[in-house]
Amino acid sequence: MKSIRTKTLMTALPLLAAVAASNSALASTRGCDPTEPSTWGPVSWGAGTTISETAKIGAGTTIGKNAKIGANVKIGACSTIGDNVDISQDAVIGDGVAIGEQSSLGGASRVGRWTRIGPGSMIGNKAVIGSRNQLGKNHVWFGPKIPNPTPNITGPVKVGDGAILGDESFIGANTQIGESATAGDHVVIGAGVTIGRNGALCDDAKIQDGVTVDGGHHFCN
Repeated sequence: MKSIRTKTLMTALPLLAAVAASNSALASTRGCDPTEPSTWGPVSWGAGTTISETAKIGAGTTIGKNAKIGANVKIGACSTIGDNVDISQDAVIGDGVAIGEQSSLGGASRVGRWTRIGPGSMIGNKAVIGSRNQLGKNHVWFGPKIPNPTPNITGPVKVGDGAILGDESFIGANTQIGESATAGDHVVIGAGVTIGRNGALCDDAKIQDGVTVDGGHHFCN
């Protein structure tokens, strides 16, 4: 595994624009657009799902089977929550968010609008995920100038308690972000990356597959 304590260079990609576009189109593909109230339908949920009486769920949101929505949770309009998702109390989820099956969100966590969270992801207590992010795609190809990209990396993303991720960022599969780590806006993190506790990534940071940013260190391109 690669380890990094100082900055390295990486090819910039036009990836973030594509991420934002795909996120914006997410809800509209099933006929629900948070910006168009006329498209909002009723809230729906699958068999075995439990929803706290104090939870607030926006119009047009769909929740899969056997999900658990805790006390005082707020979910925006036109979001999609997969099967077996566990959202703990006081979590807040924005409009047009998609959360994949078997994922969990810790208490008082925050997820911004239009963000997509892949299956099996684990978001810690009081973690903050900004808007228009994409977490957990199986693999991202960083372009021909990056040598020896790691193929076929899979696995869930894990975001530790109190971690903060800015807006319009991409996090690859099997990546772990430690407790109280921070990442700025427009960050691209490859697959199989580890960001240690209290690690920090600057805006526009780009990290290759398999890299480790040691706890307490800062990384900027």
